[in-house]
Amino acid sequence: LQIILRKQAKKMLEEQYFDFIERSTSSIRGRTGDSRPVERFVQEKIQSSRQQMDKDWAAIYYYVRCGKVDEAIRVARNKGEDQFVALLRLYAQDKPDYRQSIKEDHQNRITRQGNLDPSLKALYAALGQIKFGSKETRAVITSTQDYMWMRLASTNDYDSEDSENSLVKLQKDLKKWGPSYFNPKGTNPLLYFQILLLSQQFESAIQYLDSFPQYKVEVVHFGCALYYYGLLESKENRTGNAFAFEKMLSQFVRQFGSMDPPKFALYYFLLHDVELLKKLLVKFICDTRQLDMLGMSSDGTKIPGVVDNLPPEIASDIISQVAEEFNTTENFFESLKLFNLAGKYGKVLDIVNEQLGLMLTKPGKERSRIAETAQNVYQQYSRGGDRSVVQVHQLHKQVEAFSKLQMLLAFFECCQNEPLRLRDACNIQRKLNIIPFHQDDLQRKAQEFASLEDCIKQNFSDILLTTMKVLVALYDETQNVDEKREIKHMVRCLATFSGMISFQMPGNYNQEFIRLQAKIA
Repeated sequence: LQIILRKQAKKMLEEQYFDFIERSTSSIRGRTGDSRPVERFVQEKIQSSRQQMDKDWAAIYYYVRCGKVDEAIRVARNKGEDQFVALLRLYAQDKPDYRQSIKEDHQNRITRQGNLDPSLKALYAALGQIKFGSKETRAVITSTQDYMWMRLASTNDYDSEDSENSLVKLQKDLKKWGPSYFNPKGTNPLLYFQILLLSQQFESAIQYLDSFPQYKVEVVHFGCALYYYGLLESKENRTGNAFAFEKMLSQFVRQFGSMDPPKFALYYFLLHDVELLKKLLVKFICDTRQLDMLGMSSDGTKIPGVVDNLPPEIASDIISQVAEEFNTTENFFESLKLFNLAGKYGKVLDIVNEQLGLMLTKPGKERSRIAETAQNVYQQYSRGGDRSVVQVHQLHKQVEAFSKLQMLLAFFECCQNEPLRLRDACNIQRKLNIIPFHQDDLQRKAQEFASLEDCIKQNFSDILLTTMKVLVALYDETQNVDEKREIKHMVRCLATFSGMISFQMPGNYNQEFIRLQAKIA
């Protein structure tokens, strides 16, 4: 991959330079009909340059600089440089030994000619790794891009890292010089950014450009492209600086995401770490409260959503995690809809039972609303006989808990709403059968208490105390001796039962419970 990227970086600089030459000579070509912009460019350069340059060597150099090696060969052949034609062909074919052949040609030419044309020196430097002073090639190496092309062209992909012609050496040189060398005034950060990209220092490039506030949007999108192709490593890089593109991306989405949440949510889809993707997407959806991204309309029906672009199991996990975040009394209905959307039907019933348990002893509109919702959910999940949600997903435990909650709700309504219906309340408790009213049932009911559902256990102080109040009120109300004797026995069983179970009533409840028991005892 490193070799491919180096070659592509070099190719990009060649195409970029040829485009520059075409644009700079377009007006001239329009007048003269010249179809060879490079040679026209050379002619103009020689005329405006103070240095002596051979136009053929200059044309050969600029053709090679633009990646037009066939044209360079044509000019070299016309010049009678058959040996150099052969060298250019070796270079074009990327033969392993072409650099050694170029070095030998350079040595022979030095022996014969002495001083060489600056364009030819630049060719030897780029193609043969021959070192020249910057003054010797400055007639043609006039820009940072020219220098980068020459270094990339002369890089040997198979040299050791400490070699003068390795990519690592180029990277070290560029980092040693730093941005102040290439962008001393700080007005053109894109130049050093491009240099870092061309030399495959991707993390450093992103970190550098990110330090300029005016490029916050651009740097994230460059980072997205590099991250997508696996060119950004989210770990400590060679410089020792911690780098995490995921953190940068998350900050970008949080900063601009409110403009168009569904669109900005898609940035998280780039992340390679699925667990991190889910975590950040869940937080973003919860922060923006844009539940339509999950594919849910306001009434809970399925609509197209952002998460539909993810594998079903990942989408379901995200919906479930958002539902968990929404699983509070204030967001009760949203949570139910989300878990239902995710196909977590057991969780829907667990939440219904939990919320109904929380409101069980609290009369008012909220309890009525939750009770009505619970009834509707259970009815919906029970439709279809053997193919119902309850049957298919084996949700019998939740159904059993809900049946008990329904009876307890009726029990408390009898005790809280005027007129009081104490005998109905007592009958409900007998039918519910979680409290023993006979001596023979005490041991069994005490053992069964351990497996009682949490949504009922959390209300057991109220259940015990309210049952005691009902029994005492009925005792005071009746004049029937047999009935009084039966109620007194029931009170005794209730009191004994409360002491047998591993459950402790709050102090004020316990005091009232004992006081009421004492009235009958």
